Amino acid sequence: KKIIVTPDETCIFGGYGDTKEIENRCDFIKMQISQESRPGSREVLKKRLSELAGQMALIHVGGNGMLEMQEERDRLVDALNSTKAAMEEGVVAGGGAGLLHASHAIDDCKFDNEDQKVGGMILRQALQEPIRRILKNAGKREEIGMIVQTLLEKDDGVTGYDVRNDDYTDMFER
Repeated sequence: KKIIVTPDETCIFGGYGDTKEIENRCDFIKMQISQESRPGSREVLKKRLSELAGQMALIHVGGNGMLEMQEERDRLVDALNSTKAAMEEGVVAGGGAGLLHASHAIDDCKFDNEDQKVGGMILRQALQEPIRRILKNAGKREEIGMIVQTLLEKDDGVTGYDVRNDDYTDMFER
């Protein structure tokens, strides 16, 4: 119904292609993606698949000046890349609590020397810091120790602290 041609691309909107043929081509491209080992080629195939399947969006980014527009564009690209990564790799609900729960794994490690023990302690603190920072930023400074201790005691891998509602909850349900 509508065709837009630019020096870089051609977009066809509302085409009259055979739906079955388009689905077959999408399946073929999915198979190629799964077999492709080079990341660059996989990205090209993914782009081709999304355009063919109609999963395409056009986002206009504006600003008062070139610098502001570039900053907005960079933020948008970061958000899109984060979303893609979450869709491809999975997400950790309640990331701060997830890392806190992961810090328990260090307790099971056997260290051969004092340097390794110190490294384990540093890693444990680093894994616990995101939840502490989240609580601090939410104004829970006096309660940080108690909340962290409660989460460490629960240690079920899904319980986190919802700072908006001020309660402990299954972070996958929220």
